Amino acid sequence: MNLKLSILQRDCPLCGTSNHGRSPSPYSRDEWILKSCEQCRLLYLENPPPVESLAGDNSWTESMRNEGARRLEVRPVSGRLRAMWKRVRSRLFPRKKRQSLINRYITEGNLLDVGCGTGAYFADLRSTIVPHGIEIDPDAVQLARQHAERRGGSLIEADALGGLSTVASSTMRGVVMHSFLEHEVSPLEVLQETRRVLNDEGVAIIKVPNVACWNRRFWHGKDWPGFRFPDHVNYFTPRTLRMIALKAGLQIHRFAWYDRFPLNDNMWLVAKRHQRVK
Repeated sequence: MNLKLSILQRDCPLCGTSNHGRSPSPYSRDEWILKSCEQCRLLYLENPPPVESLAGDNSWTESMRNEGARRLEVRPVSGRLRAMWKRVRSRLFPRKKRQSLINRYITEGNLLDVGCGTGAYFADLRSTIVPHGIEIDPDAVQLARQHAERRGGSLIEADALGGLSTVASSTMRGVVMHSFLEHEVSPLEVLQETRRVLNDEGVAIIKVPNVACWNRRFWHGKDWPGFRFPDHVNYFTPRTLRMIALKAGLQIHRFAWYDRFPLNDNMWLVAKRHQRVK
């Protein structure tokens, strides 16, 4: 990606602080500049590509292919072993936490998945849930639309903010962001819109990589799988994830130690729409 196509000198997406004068993080790569915010300590990509590129060169499917090829080129042996282990693990130990949390906190009504990918898991939702999705990747849109409409739902082909702006207020029983918020240039605004579309009983289920995990800190360092350029533009710790949810007006409902276990590369947060005191 040419730097001229990037959004130059992005301020901190959590607190708005300008960190342009600060030195780049040592985790920066090539032309992609990571900054650690002086005020709130969020690690973020200062010069992300434009949102429009997420439907093209920086789409989720294209990024996955490119990152896989890069890792094989840099570390051919360990890269192949890691890919093999990932395939074996997915077969032997399928990850079902998203489904488990949905089953626990969303019993019926409209569910909106922001950055839903192909929406394949919609077929496994209980019959009382109507799935809806927002997706910008054209390779995933058609499949996601089929899965959603088969259950009486719908698919919005747009970026997150654009898609959320078309959703009526207080109409969603649940909003799911599974491996999405790390891709979003405007995460605070997206969470504020999430709060708007949730009804009074609604919950948001959020999964993001945990840059504070021990796997990154004590083992992989710059080679940590969570570092993906240029499509991962926010790198949350448990502290900064909590901060941005609260700043968006959401109420933390569940964020236990086992949801942010430091041996896990990822963390999960469940938030509710904040109830104003009358």
